[in-house]
Formats: sequence, C-alpha cells, structure tokens
Amino acid sequence: MSPGIGSKPQPDQGAGSNRGLRPRNILGIVGGLALIAVLVALIVPRADEVSDALGRVGIGSFLAVVALGMVAMVLRTTAWQVAIDAAGGRLRALEAHLASAVAYVTSLVSPYMGMASRIAVIRNRVPERSPSTSQQLAAESVLIVVESALVAILLLSAAWTLDISPPLAVLAVLGGLAAVGALVLAARRLAPRHFGAGLAAAREPRTLGMVTAAIAATLATQLARVALALSAVGMDADPFVVIAVFLASGLGAVIPIGTAATGAAAPLIAASAGAGSVGDASAAGVLMSGALMVSTFGYLGTVAALAKLPWRGRVADRNGDGDGRGGEPSGSSVQS
Repeated sequence: MSPGIGSKPQPDQGAGSNRGLRPRNILGIVGGLALIAVLVALIVPRADEVSDALGRVGIGSFLAVVALGMVAMVLRTTAWQVAIDAAGGRLRALEAHLASAVAYVTSLVSPYMGMASRIAVIRNRVPERSPSTSQQLAAESVLIVVESALVAILLLSAAWTLDISPPLAVLAVLGGLAAVGALVLAARRLAPRHFGAGLAAAREPRTLGMVTAAIAATLATQLARVALALSAVGMDADPFVVIAVFLASGLGAVIPIGTAATGAAAPLIAASAGAGSVGDASAAGVLMSGALMVSTFGYLGTVAALAKLPWRGRVADRNGDGDGRGGEPSGSSVQS
C-alpha cells in the first residue's frame, strides 16, 4: 500500500507499555468462561447427538471452514492496511498481516485486547513508519463505522428470523448510513494532522470505496463460512438463518466475551428458528469455534513463516520499501 495524505508518523511516548489487564478485559475473560460453562451444560446431556453430528463433518468440510476463516482475516487486514496507509503509514504487507494475526489471536479472548495488541505491535516494531496511537484508533473507527453500516443492512434482512421489529431494523440501517455520513464530514472538516489524520480513509471516495469493498468481501466470506458449518452438521442453511447466526457470532466484537465463545454459542439461534436440533446446533458451534482457532493460529503461523523467508528483503528493495521509503534497511522488517 502506498502512503496516504496523513501526517508524518511520530513516535508515541511510552507506546506499547504494559498496563496490565483492564476491568473490561477481565470482564471479557470471565464472561467468556461463563458462556463456555453454559455451552458445556447444554452439550453434556446431548453428547451422543453432538458426536453424531460432528461425525458427519468430513475433513474436507472442516478444512474449507478453516480456509474461509483465513481468507476473511486476510480481507479484513487489507481493509485495515488501506486505512492505516491513508493516515500516513508505510506498512509492508507482512508487517500489517503479522500485527493483525496477533490481534486475531488475542481477540479469541477479548476484542478490546485484540485492537490494543495490533496497535502495540505496529508502534513497537515500526514506529517511524506507522501513525500514532490516536491516529490508529481513528483509522480503526473508520472500519468500525463502515462495517456497522453493512451489518445493519444484514440485520434488516434477518429481522424476522431474529424476531426484531422491522421499524427498528430500518432505524438501524438509517443510523448506520448517518454514521458513515458523519464520518466523511468529520474527516473532511478535521485538519489532516493529529487525530484527524487517522480519518483520512474516509476523506477520499476512492479510499473509502476500497475499505468498504474489503469489509463487504470479509462479511460475504464469513457468511459462506457459517453456511458451510451449518450444512456440514446437517442443519438447514437458509440464508436468513445464516445471517442470524453470523450476527449472533459477531456479538463477540460488541460484548467483551471473545469471538471464540460467541462463535460456539451462535448456532443455537438456528435451532430456535427450526433449522435443526439443539444437538446439531451445538455441534455446529463446536465446529465453528474449533475451526476459528485453527484459522487464527494457522494465519499467525503462515505469516510468521513468510516473514522468515530469505527473499522478502530483496522483494522490499525492488518495491522501494528499503532505505528510499522508510529510512529503514530492508533487512529490518518484522520478525515473528
């Protein structure tokens, strides 16, 4: 990604310092453990039914769910790098993917820890080529607003399945669109320095379009992943049920209990909608949660392995990522 029009990256004072676990992170851990305990209580009495459903999942289906999860992570990282580079960052692809991989691992426990870890990795490893912490937070807000607007549209389409009042769903869509409009207005009104530089992705239609396209592709991939997981255990993968399960699994990004726990519980909505039994839904939850963990650690391992390859430094030189762009020798790029 080419650098954008944001202010020149400046080192943060004390960036990446360890401040320990904050109350919301502790809440995330405790809440996640509590939800897992509830799931165990549901699964144990139906152990045979869950086992039979999982037995119908072939290795091919499992690997496909894992692969779709990794593709979604790559697409989401692409959207993030567009926003960061628009804010003045000059991140190499491996640097961006490694930071995101670490964030996805920590997000299994708490999404707040995930965002903080991604910022800390970038600020610690390449402070001279990354926006400040406040600018990165602003860039993250661009992704959150765009994704929220797209998710609101999905919410409207699945309002009946989720038993949500249609007027309320329409209000959510209008609120999402209004938030995008406010974001664009703020990006254009604020000076392109300090915090305002982080909103640069919303300032230019082309950049905002790239972010939106990448986020939309991420959501489509995640929907395909949910549909495949439900089908693999013999449940009805009705599009509206798939959307409802996906939205429920996304609560991990809102309620601080982690994506692993919410992903395991989300398919129970499909059972309540008549798409299958509670046992099948529990099996789908186990499949989705297990595949998510394999996808996450597989993504981290793949990126870390690529960062070790000897040819990456020569590629950086040919692309102008060495001394000429960042003032940093090409051999000093991110290591795992």
